[in-house]
Amino acid sequence: MIRVLIVDDEFLVRVGIKTMINWEELGFEIVGDAENGDQALEMARELRPDLVLTDIRMPKMDGLELIRALKEELPETKVVVLSCYQDFEYVREAMQFLGALDYVPKLSMNPEDIVNVMLNVKQLIETENEKQGQIIRLEKQVNHNGYLKRNNWFRELLLSSDLNKSQWLTQGKNLRLNLKLNPDEDYNVICMRIHKHTKEGKKGSIHREHIHNSIISISDDIIEKNNSHGNTFYIDNEEFCILLNCDLDNDIYEFEKLDHICNQLLDNIKLYVNALISLGIGSLSNGLFAVRDSYQQASQACRFSFYQGVGTIAYSEDILPYNEIWYFDEKMVKKLTSCLDKGEQGGVVAVISEYFDKIINNGRVLPSIVIAECRDIMSLFTSILKMYGSSVYEINNEDPYQILGRFETLNEIMDWYQVFIDDFFKYLKETKQHMYGKEIAKAVQYIKQNYNHEIKLTHVASHIGMNESYLSHLFKKETGLSLTEFINITRIEKAKELLRYEDMNINEVSINIGYANSSYFSKVFKDIVGISPVEYKKAAKNIE
Repeated sequence: MIRVLIVDDEFLVRVGIKTMINWEELGFEIVGDAENGDQALEMARELRPDLVLTDIRMPKMDGLELIRALKEELPETKVVVLSCYQDFEYVREAMQFLGALDYVPKLSMNPEDIVNVMLNVKQLIETENEKQGQIIRLEKQVNHNGYLKRNNWFRELLLSSDLNKSQWLTQGKNLRLNLKLNPDEDYNVICMRIHKHTKEGKKGSIHREHIHNSIISISDDIIEKNNSHGNTFYIDNEEFCILLNCDLDNDIYEFEKLDHICNQLLDNIKLYVNALISLGIGSLSNGLFAVRDSYQQASQACRFSFYQGVGTIAYSEDILPYNEIWYFDEKMVKKLTSCLDKGEQGGVVAVISEYFDKIINNGRVLPSIVIAECRDIMSLFTSILKMYGSSVYEINNEDPYQILGRFETLNEIMDWYQVFIDDFFKYLKETKQHMYGKEIAKAVQYIKQNYNHEIKLTHVASHIGMNESYLSHLFKKETGLSLTEFINITRIEKAKELLRYEDMNINEVSINIGYANSSYFSKVFKDIVGISPVEYKKAAKNIE
C-alpha cells in the first residue's frame, strides 16, 4: 500500500479527497491529514508517508516551504500539488525546482483527475521501491554473511570460556580482516555506543541491518584512511567494538591518530547515518588474548556518556570507577513524602535537587542504579495520586516509568523531572478541585460501573446508604448535574466511543449502553452532542 498524507487548510477539501475515492481498492492508505505545513511536517516525520498531496496556499507554513522541508528531511517522499489557477507560478516552482511530481487543479477537481495522477505516481514509487529493494538485497548478500562471520568470530574472543586459540586464529585469517592477527601484538580497543538514529519505519529489520552495516563500513573506511590496521565488529543493537593494531614505537603519534579516528567517527556517523554516538577507549591490550579486559574497560568508559553527555569520547584511565551507593535513602524518602503530603512544590524540588547533587558530587553511581532510584522517587508521586483516585499515567497521558528508562544521560533525567514536578502539581490541583465527597464519589463510581443497566435513584441511594431526597440534593450540589443528567452524559460518552471504534448499528449501541428504546437514545444523544448518532458516526468515519 502507498501511504498518503493529505494537506489542505480547508476541512471540507480534506474530507472530500478522502471520501470521493475508494483509496484502499487502488492500493493507497490515507495515513493522516493536516491543515497546514507545520502540522504536516510533524506528521510526516512520524508517519513517513510515501506521498504527500498538498495545497500551496496555507497558514503558518505554506506548501512550497513544506515541499522544501520534505525534500531536505524526507527526500524519498513524493509530492503532488493541489492548486488553483492563480497559483500556477507557485506550481511551476514546486515542480521545476522543488521536485513535485504533478498537480491537481482544485477548482475542477474530480475523482478521475485525482485517480489518474495518483496511479502514475504510484507506479513511479513502486518502480523506485523495487530498485531500492534490489540494492538492499544485493548489499545483504554481499555484506551479511561476511559481517555475520566476522562478528561471531570476534564475540567468541570476548565471550568464550574455552577458546581454541589456534583454530580461532586460523578462522580469523580466512576472514580477510584489516588486522595483524598476532597473539603478541598490542591492541587498542574502542567501544562505540549508538544512542539515536533514524526511525526504522515500515521496513523494520532491513532498515536496522542496513544501518549496522553502514556503521561498520564507515568505521572500517576511516581506519584504513588513517593508515591503521583494524576492524569494526557488531556487539548488539547499541554497541560496536573497534579493534586496532597499536604501534608502541611512537606513543604520541599513536595517541593523536587514535583521537583523530574517534573524532572522525563522531562526525561521519552523524553525517551519513544520522546517528549520535559516544566512544569509550580501553587501556592498551598487551596481546591479542587480553583484548577481553580492554573491551570491558572501553565499554564502561563508553557508558560514561550518561554523565558526560552524548557524542563524547572517554578514556578508561581517566574515568573514576563506578560505585553502587544508593543515595535515595530512608531519610530522603521521609522528606519527600512529607513535602508531597503537604503539597509543598518548593520542598519537593529541593529534595530532588539534593538527590541529583549527591549523584553529581559524591562519585560515579552506576547508571542502572540512578534509573532505579528515579523510578522509586516516581512511586512516591504515584502513591499521592492514588489517594485521590488518579494516577501518574493520566498526567499528559504518558507512562513516566517507561520514559525514565529511555533517557541516556543524567541531564535528560534532571530536565525531565523539573518539568514533571510542575505538571504533577498542576494536575494534583485540578484533581482536588474536581473531587467529590465520599458519598457522591461512591455514587459516581456506581453509575460508571452500571451505566449499561437500568439505574434509578433508589438503586444509587440504597448502594451508598443515603436518603433518596438528600442524595438528589447533594448530587446536584457537588456535580452541578442531576442524577439523570449525569447518567445520560456517562452513557452518551460511551456511545460516542462505540460509534467511533466499533462496527455497531444504532440499535446495538443503544442496547449496549442501557437504553432499551433506540429512538429515545437518539433524542438524548442529539440533545447532548448536537447531532444525531447517525450523523456522528458518519462524521467520525470521514475524519478517519
